[in-house]
Amino acid sequence: MKERQDNIQLVPYEPKYKEAFKGLNEAWIRQYFKMEDKDFESLEHPEETISSK
Repeated sequence: MKERQDNIQLVPYEPKYKEAFKGLNEAWIRQYFKMEDKDFESLEHPEETISSK
């Protein structure tokens, strides 16, 4: 069995990560919950609705 190596790096949010942030969070929400209007709004405007709070 081949050993898997993942290089994971945590970095502060920057606008250039918006699409990756949106995709990761949407996938997580859809897997465990249901996307709601508030989720779409938050993930479309993360600087205003998440990181500024």
